[in-house]
Amino acid sequence: AFGYSKDGLAAAYRYESAFRQVFWLNLILIVLALFLDFGSVTKMVLVVASFISLITELFNTAIEAAVDHTSTEKNELAKRAK
Repeated sequence: AFGYSKDGLAAAYRYESAFRQVFWLNLILIVLALFLDFGSVTKMVLVVASFISLITELFNTAIEAAVDHTSTEKNELAKRAK
């Protein structure tokens, strides 16, 4: 399971520009949150929000990959799923 997770994260980073953008923006946010003078609760909220946005982008990537794998035909339901 760890190997699949590692490979999935690597594939998302390699093939999904949106994931790369969210990853780097969140990395910058986390570094700034740790070094700037925020309270510990604020830092925790910022870090958790960063991870939630990354997880959401991974769900989006997974749905797109599943829809693309299911059919290559144009379909209104596939468009809505994406």
